[in-house]
Amino acid sequence: MGTGRSICILIVEDHGDTIAIMERLLLRNGHTVFSARSVEQARKMAADHRCDLLISDVDLPDGSGSELLKHLRAAYPLKAIAISSHAEREHADAALAAGFDMYLHKPLAFTALLAAIDTMVL
Repeated sequence: MGTGRSICILIVEDHGDTIAIMERLLLRNGHTVFSARSVEQARKMAADHRCDLLISDVDLPDGSGSELLKHLRAAYPLKAIAISSHAEREHADAALAAGFDMYLHKPLAFTALLAAIDTMVL
């Protein structure tokens, strides 16, 4: 697994342990990673670092991942993966309708996350 292509990834997740694990995994796979725990932090981070991929929780303490994606895509194009603890099909459909390219439910299978990233960068 792994395309060998390093990309810049912005992770937006309000659960600290999940961010830490994702950061380690993605850094080990050669990616540049920035993380935020809220929509506000993510907007500030994105203003300083133009990333290729957004991995965002759908439900954040100060807004939604969908609102964040809309804001970021108004500034520049990027791919996006929604993550959520909601496994129901309607939640996935809503995230995809909001513009996310993929939807993964938590707890994340990191092999699935890496495969999704590979799909995004091909």
